[in-house]
Amino acid sequence: PDSTLGCAGLLNVYRSGNVSLCNAIGTGVADDKSIYPYVPKMIEFYLGEKPILKNVPTYLCRNKEDLQYTLA
Repeated sequence: PDSTLGCAGLLNVYRSGNVSLCNAIGTGVADDKSIYPYVPKMIEFYLGEKPILKNVPTYLCRNKEDLQYTLA
């Protein structure tokens, strides 16, 4: 089945050799805002260092404090 993201049928025409892609399949996950809260921890885990730049303020509403803040 086709993805609900992006251009419908793109993977099929890519596999048939009718188009070229600039980015590898699945690499767009880094652009998804749902992972923003996890980026600093990902940097520490994979690179073993603290992030150089501050993260965009992002809130996980499943965390009680974040939910209270967003509802205030």
